[in-house]
Amino acid sequence: MEEKIKGAIFDLDGTIVNSMGMWRKLDKEFFIRQGVEYSPEISKEIVGMTLEQAAEHFSKTFNLGKTTKQILDEWNNYLLDQYKNVIPLKPYADRLIELWSRQGIKMCVATLTEKKMAEIILKKYGLLDKFEFILTVAEVGKSKLSPDIYLRCAEKMGLLPNECIVLEDTYHAMKSAKGAGFTVYAVDEPTARNKEGIRAICDKYINTFEEIL
Repeated sequence: MEEKIKGAIFDLDGTIVNSMGMWRKLDKEFFIRQGVEYSPEISKEIVGMTLEQAAEHFSKTFNLGKTTKQILDEWNNYLLDQYKNVIPLKPYADRLIELWSRQGIKMCVATLTEKKMAEIILKKYGLLDKFEFILTVAEVGKSKLSPDIYLRCAEKMGLLPNECIVLEDTYHAMKSAKGAGFTVYAVDEPTARNKEGIRAICDKYINTFEEIL
């Protein structure tokens, strides 16, 4: 941990928990169930969207015969089951979070995931009380293509951007945080796109959290 660092802003999916495989196949499996031909371009269209925004986009763009609410309810039922019963932590994530908590590092979670789902899985692994708060993209009103969520997190913790580490697994999020003056740690995620760009932009690349314990 760099000397000047007083706070850590953690992404959730792909960073604390190993859930990106689930998210990558959510829309694909949904379209297969609807009998609609799936293309990877469909997934690219919803990068950075909240779950509700993605459901609304699909409802309006494709002739699925389902409302936004029906799509959202179907997804939420699936996701809640996955967070409660299936999704594991990234290796050593709990040990690092507990260590930084003992050291007095302020920590929060900045996530695209709905808050109740984030709370469910963090509580499941005994980590919820280690974080000062969870801030979601929906609450901020802007995706991680913008640095607003990280700036708001730093402000809520009473810290400056250069006093915080942002831990992320996606290039667009790292680029936003780095451009706003944060130190950025890239957490290895097998499904991540643009790994060359990730390695170029981050301050540190972590294969597992054991490397910084």
